[in-house]
Amino acid sequence: MAPCLPKNDPDPARRRAAMESDRERWQFDRTQHGFPLAADVAHGESYSASYLLRAVAAKGELFATRLAASHTDALVEARAEYEALKRAGADPSTASDGTLRERLAAAMDERLYAPMVSVAHVDDYAALFHALPMPATRPFADDDGFFAWQRLAGCNALHLRRQTEADARFPVTEEHFRGASGDGDGLARARAEGRLYVLDLTALEGIATGATLGWQRYCDAPQALFVRALDGAFRPVAVQSKPRPGRHAPVLTPRDGTRWRHARLGVQTADAVWAGAVMHLSICHALAGGVQVCTARELAANHPVRRLLWPHFEMTAAANTTMKTDVIGVGGYFDRLLAPTLEASIDLGVRALRSRSIRDSAPWRDVALRGCDDLEALPAYPLRDDGLPIAFALRTWINAYLALWYGDDADVVSDPELAAWHRSLGDADGAGLHDVPALTSRADLADLLTTFVFHITAVHASVNYDGYDHYAWPATYPSARWAPTPGPDDEPTEEDLLRALPPLGIADRMLDLTIPQLRLRMNTLGHYAADAFGDPRTAPLVAAFRAELERIEEATAARDAARPWSFPYLLPSRVAQSIHV
Repeated sequence: MAPCLPKNDPDPARRRAAMESDRERWQFDRTQHGFPLAADVAHGESYSASYLLRAVAAKGELFATRLAASHTDALVEARAEYEALKRAGADPSTASDGTLRERLAAAMDERLYAPMVSVAHVDDYAALFHALPMPATRPFADDDGFFAWQRLAGCNALHLRRQTEADARFPVTEEHFRGASGDGDGLARARAEGRLYVLDLTALEGIATGATLGWQRYCDAPQALFVRALDGAFRPVAVQSKPRPGRHAPVLTPRDGTRWRHARLGVQTADAVWAGAVMHLSICHALAGGVQVCTARELAANHPVRRLLWPHFEMTAAANTTMKTDVIGVGGYFDRLLAPTLEASIDLGVRALRSRSIRDSAPWRDVALRGCDDLEALPAYPLRDDGLPIAFALRTWINAYLALWYGDDADVVSDPELAAWHRSLGDADGAGLHDVPALTSRADLADLLTTFVFHITAVHASVNYDGYDHYAWPATYPSARWAPTPGPDDEPTEEDLLRALPPLGIADRMLDLTIPQLRLRMNTLGHYAADAFGDPRTAPLVAAFRAELERIEEATAARDAARPWSFPYLLPSRVAQSIHV
């Protein structure tokens, strides 16, 4: 059927019948803890044959690297240690409390290739990568500059915000600040000039943490302060692992040696938890799933807005069905790899989605509200510098597309299907999204659609497609601590830090999650099928959009070449059109 608004459809009865059929087919899965995911749908929304073939190839890579790993000295020694511990655990006299027995008697989870033992050196993890590319972050895992860079260009780069006033919970002093920014600078000056930025993960305070094969997982609830120094570098200033001052939560700086490295690890772990449970699961996958179901239920198949959105849902229902079992199912990745319990991770994600303002999520508004739009105070911020050009290109294309059908603002306001779609986005029985802005004009509609598509494309690219480079090297971005953060009276050692890093078996299991992120990008932003929109008038608009993305690609590549660490994930050629992994 040719696209048209409801008032212009020559066969309204047929339109209504088709919509009723879609409502039967597209339902919310009410078993998913409050996430607005689709119930299982028909074959047409399943993975493509090319996707499945590439997935098989990715599994082949994992098989090859594990076969090669079986002959490495580090893994052979680890297995010998594991077997010795297992034998010790079989003796009740050495495991009277049951802890060692629980950890070892059952051997390894059937999905773990490497044993559950701590590494003797971070380089031991290299044994897992024989037939795989080494994660790009490996050389920088212990680098303070890269640690700061990850807040600007990592899996959770939407969380940083400017600190405009001192926080009593996080009592950073001029003494703490000294040495972070260079001679002539100071804490008060940096704050007055808008050069202080904070990563606040105190919402994780008190979150329940789980265990994997008897190995307890841990997670801090830190704040971390950063400064854009007078020499232009972005540097860490201080970290506090708990959201309260005093001896139980000391403020640590890069001058604190091993204590600092533990504090930094606590930030990385908490940030990785937030990136997984909130940014990836909730703000990307669940958001896309909710918008897709509302679109399928409330907009006819030939409604122009549905035609616009639908290419951005390619294989999303299939990916979210996989997510229900492999990611948030019992025994799945969150259950085994993420610091919180499965229930706590899901609750964190649901609460984040239900409370996140859609109005404030417009990319240009989000950056401004977080105080990250100041080019003088923060000259380099890839999520802004590379992302906003994509957002503005999307908005230009979407607004031009909408103008083909909505002659004026009154056409938007009077569209009954659009009104029903808008209601379902915010309705508790629909997607349940928070603070969905009113649609009083074509510009409002363009902004809302841009916000959704930007999250499905660019935001997901920044969270998902750098997942292998960040998460796969365990010392860079571990999703849990495996030993608690040292207390103020402890004297932590290098061995304590190694015990806090993931056991080999966990690092191995993480590859099952991150290899698909590396290999399975099946479409590209702006590359629409020839018949995607059903109207020849869209062809020049798509061509203009593609041309603008090519200009953005060139400018982004030039910026990235000048950076101390590469962040290529927002090159338009590397941004997927839909969420399918």
